[in-house]
Amino acid sequence: MKRGQKRPAKGRRGAPRIAEQHHELRQALALVDATEDLARLVPLLRDLRRDLAAHFAGEEREDGLAQAVGPAAPHHLRRLEALLAEHARLLASLDDVIERGDALLSGSVKQVVDDVRALAQRLARHEAAETALLTDAVYADIGGG
Repeated sequence: MKRGQKRPAKGRRGAPRIAEQHHELRQALALVDATEDLARLVPLLRDLRRDLAAHFAGEEREDGLAQAVGPAAPHHLRRLEALLAEHARLLASLDDVIERGDALLSGSVKQVVDDVRALAQRLARHEAAETALLTDAVYADIGGG
């Protein structure tokens, strides 16, 4: 602790830890928000889900957010209770998005990717056949080579 800096009140010592976690979560959310590739997004969402579950559990502990806010500012208890109650709903929403992303990646998106690969292979074979025809016709049959 720096000289002259006050130590947090006994009940508020978890506040710096929670604030640091909020900073890390904001960074993770910015990365999620900037990711448009579903194949990259779903793993990021899984990581976020894991981190959020641990973070929420810490906030809900006896020495968590309630202890950091409640004793010093009891007039904020209703807001605190509403935010804590939202944790389960947020995790459920995240689980739903991850599940739908997984379904797309293993279903219709995977099918489109597979179809594109098959089409690319067909096009490559077609172009190779045209090149072979051109080579045979120009160089072998006409005697250009």
